[in-house]
Amino acid sequence: MDTVRGLEPWRSQTSGFIQRELTKNDDGLRVDVLHWRSLSEALSAAAEIMAAPEGQAFGSKIDETSITMMHVASIYRFRQSCPHAGQPAGGFSFRG
Repeated sequence: MDTVRGLEPWRSQTSGFIQRELTKNDDGLRVDVLHWRSLSEALSAAAEIMAAPEGQAFGSKIDETSITMMHVASIYRFRQSCPHAGQPAGGFSFRG
């Protein structure tokens, strides 16, 4: 977690960054979700972080064969605050 937190000063000053959420399930699968204002800003930040010392420290802790990186577009955003924030949550996926 210290390595993840070490990215926050850089990330919070990066153009277009909105928020970050790190999740983990019971099997240890982690999902790191970053929200950006635009795809171009997300792609630019992805390239920049690889050159930054903080990004290199973070990258050295990751087994690259165990990750999938993707950029996706938000199709709907729920704005209401959740009274159960921080509590275990379920989810689903669908096509369409």
